[in-house]
Amino acid sequence: MNEVNRKRSLIAIVISIVLFAGCESHKESSFNDFPQAPEKVVDTQYFDTLLTDQYRSLENLQDSTVLNWFHKEGEWTANILNQITGRKELESKMAKYVGGGEATYSLMEVTPQGEYFYLKQGVEDEFANLFFRSSIDSEEELLYSPENYKDGSFVINFLKPSWDGQKVVIALSSGGAEISEMIIYDREKATLMPEVITNTWPSDYSGVQWLPNNSGFIYLHYPVIDPQDSDFLKNMASVVYYLGDDPKKLNPIFSKGSQPQLTIEEEDFPMVFIEDPSDDYLLGYVTGGEAYYDAYYASMDDLLAGKTLNWKPIHKKADKVNQLYVVEDDFVFKSAKENSRYNIYRMPVGGSVEEAELLIEPISSESIDQFISMGDEIYFYTSKFGVKAALYRYKDGNVTPIDLPVEAGSLQLSRTHEEADHFFATCIGWTTDFKRFEFQLDEQGFEPAPLDTAIGNDVFEDFVVKEVMVRSHDGEMVPLSIIHQKDLKMDGANPTLFFGYGAYGFSAQPYYLPTWLSWVAEGGVFCIAHVRGGSEKGDSWYQGGKKLTKENTWKDLIACTEYMINENYTSPDYTAAYALSAGGIMVGRAMTDRPDLYAAVISSVGTMNPVRSEKSPNGKNGIKEFGTMEDSLEAKALIKMDSYHHIKEGVEYPATLVTTGLNDPRVLPWQPGKFAAKLQEAQSGAAPILFDVDTASGHGMGDSQQKEIERMAKIFSFAFWQTGHPDFQLQ
Repeated sequence: MNEVNRKRSLIAIVISIVLFAGCESHKESSFNDFPQAPEKVVDTQYFDTLLTDQYRSLENLQDSTVLNWFHKEGEWTANILNQITGRKELESKMAKYVGGGEATYSLMEVTPQGEYFYLKQGVEDEFANLFFRSSIDSEEELLYSPENYKDGSFVINFLKPSWDGQKVVIALSSGGAEISEMIIYDREKATLMPEVITNTWPSDYSGVQWLPNNSGFIYLHYPVIDPQDSDFLKNMASVVYYLGDDPKKLNPIFSKGSQPQLTIEEEDFPMVFIEDPSDDYLLGYVTGGEAYYDAYYASMDDLLAGKTLNWKPIHKKADKVNQLYVVEDDFVFKSAKENSRYNIYRMPVGGSVEEAELLIEPISSESIDQFISMGDEIYFYTSKFGVKAALYRYKDGNVTPIDLPVEAGSLQLSRTHEEADHFFATCIGWTTDFKRFEFQLDEQGFEPAPLDTAIGNDVFEDFVVKEVMVRSHDGEMVPLSIIHQKDLKMDGANPTLFFGYGAYGFSAQPYYLPTWLSWVAEGGVFCIAHVRGGSEKGDSWYQGGKKLTKENTWKDLIACTEYMINENYTSPDYTAAYALSAGGIMVGRAMTDRPDLYAAVISSVGTMNPVRSEKSPNGKNGIKEFGTMEDSLEAKALIKMDSYHHIKEGVEYPATLVTTGLNDPRVLPWQPGKFAAKLQEAQSGAAPILFDVDTASGHGMGDSQQKEIERMAKIFSFAFWQTGHPDFQLQ
C-alpha cells in the first residue's frame, strides 16, 4: 500500500432521525431522567474570547465518578433503544443483505506466484477465518481461525503473506481497540511460530512490509498503547523484525530516535514501505494528521546487509505528493502542487521535485485518484466529482482510455508485483457489490477475477442513483449523491438521511454497504453530501474545508439539506444527518446552526469539542488539520467549528443519538461525552438526547461483522422510531 492518503471507505455507518411522534408529556417524563454528569466549570480566555467549559471533569477518564457516569449513560440509553420494536427483524434483514445467504470474503492478498490468502466468513461463522489457495483452481485450505487465539474474543483485522507465500503475518485485536498483536503462521510447517509481536496497529496505515528475501518484515511500533496515556501515539518507530528473534528486542530503522538528523517530530508516524521485492530502494514516509507527507529513500542492499541506513529526501509535504513508486532508477509520483486535480511526474532517484518531468495531466473536471506502475506503463484512474471513475493507460508519452467492463463509481487498482502480466481492478458502486477483474496487459482486456466476491441483492436492483450539483452558501457547487427506490413519491414526507465527512482530504466515493442500503429498502432516501474538506473535486476542495475555511464543511451540508427540501424529497420533520469521527464537526455544527432544519442527528464517535482536541494524546496531529488554540486566527476557527461550545440554553434541538466506545484510540470518549452531557441539559424541546456508550468497542473499525450489524440496526431502528415508521415504535 503506497498511499498514505489512502482511500478509506468513509461510509461505514448509517443514519439519523426525526421528532418522536408521541405524547409530549410522556416524552418529557421519559427522556429527562438521564444520569447527571459531574460538572467542573473552567473559564478560559482565548485571545478576545472567553469560553466556559461546564464539563471539563469528563476529560479525566481515570476518575471513577466519570467512568460511572459513562456506564450509567450507556445503560440508560440501552434501556430506551431496547424498547424499539422491529430492531431484531432489521438485524436479520441486514445479515441477509450482507451475505446474500453465502460466505463473504475480505482482505484478499495475492503473492507474485498467484497464491491467494483471504478471510472468509460463512453464514454461520461468528468470525472471519484465514484461508489459502495455491492457485485459483485449487481447493481452499483453512489456515487459521481467531477463535483459537487466547480467550476467543479476537478478530483478524490484517494479514500479509511473505513474497514467497511461506509465512503470513496475522494481526488480531479485541474489544474494538484496533491496537493489535501479531502472530506468524508458517504454512510449510502448518503451525504458528511461537513469537507474539505486541504494540502494533497494522490495519491503520503502515501495514507490514516483508523484506525481499523473506527473512523478516518491517512494522510500525507503538511504545505506548493505552489511549488514555499522554504518551499514546508519540515516538513511534519503524522497526525490522527478523523471524525467530525476540520481538521485545527492537531494531528501529526509521524514527525520531534512530534518525535524529531527519525532521521527525514526536507525534509523527515514520512509516516504511517496500512496494516490490525487486526494488533497489525502500521508502520512508513521515506523516500524521495531513493528506501529504515528507518522503525519504534508502538502499535496499544496506537494509539486507544490516547496515545503518542513510535516508535521503525525495519530497516535502509542501510538494503535495500522496502517491509514490520506485520504478527502476526513477521515482514516479502524484502531486497536487501545480494542479489541484493532480498530475503524475517522473524524476530520477536523487533528483529534485522542481525538475521532475510531467507525464500525465487529467482531463477537465476529472481528478487523478490512483495509479499503478507496470513495467514501462502506468495505469491510472480518475474520478469525476468523486462519483464516476474512468481508467487510462500511459505509455511512450501517450494516454489512452480503457473501457471498464462495468460502470463504476470508484475503482481500486492493485498488482502482485511490477513485472506481472496483469493487474486487478475492482469496480464499486453505491448499489452494486464489488466486482473484481483481472486486466491482461498483452491482450489489453478484462477477465472476471478469481474469487470475485460480488454477491448482489435483488432488493437493491431497482434502486435509483442520482448525482446532482447543489449551490452552496458562497456559490460553490457541491456534489450530492441521492439513492432511493424507483417509485418514490415526491411529497416531502420521505425519511431522508444525509451522510458526510469532509476532513483530511478523504473522499466519500461510491462504496457498497448493504447495511446502509437497508435504509432505502425500508423506504428512506439516502444522501451523500460531498462537502468541502474531502478531495472529491481535488486538492482545492480539501483546502476549502480545512482550518480557517472549515465552516464550508457544515454549510455545504446545510445547502444540500435545503436542496432536498426545496425539491420536495423531504421536509425538516423527515430529515436526519449522520456522521462519524471528524465528521462530527459537520453534523454538530449543522444542527447547532440550524436546529430547525433537522428532525434528528447522529454523531458516532465524533469530534465535538475541537477546542480541546490538541490536549489529547494525538492532539498535535489534529492541529495540522484543524488548527491550534495558540494562534489567534486558528483559535477563532476552532471556536467556530466547536459544536460543544455552540450549544445554547432554551433551544429545541433535534432528537440526537451520540455514540462512543470506551476503547476508542482515535477520538477519546470525552469528546462525545461532553457534547451529550451539555446537550441533555440544554435541550428545551421534547426530542430525546441519547448517549450510547459501548464498553467493549472502540472507533468501530475492529469489531466483528455481527457487531457492526447490531450497531447499524440499533441506529436505524432509533431513526425509524423517530420518523414515525409503524414497524419501529417504543414498546
